Amino acid sequence: MQATGFDRLEALHAASDFVTIAAPHTLETAGLFNARTFAKMKLSSYLINVRRDTIEMLDDLIEALQAGRLGGAALDVLAVEPLPREHPL
Repeated sequence: MQATGFDRLEALHAASDFVTIAAPHTLETAGLFNARTFAKMKLSSYLINVRRDTIEMLDDLIEALQAGRLGGAALDVLAVEPLPREHPL
């Protein structure tokens, strides 16, 4: 069976120290970075989002960070800006 594009992405996520989101926000990429994606990444890896349209699931990202399943994240853009003071980020 031939690997799909998403299978190849998962393999890249599992091997990468830094994962950068620079993809456009489309029906195919909406929610692409979610709990499943973060679980495939190395515990020491960092997620970097440089896109104006966010395609990571922020609640899943916060949970992964708080649980120590990611080394960290750098987010240039958030769905709500500025974040409320009580926001976990």
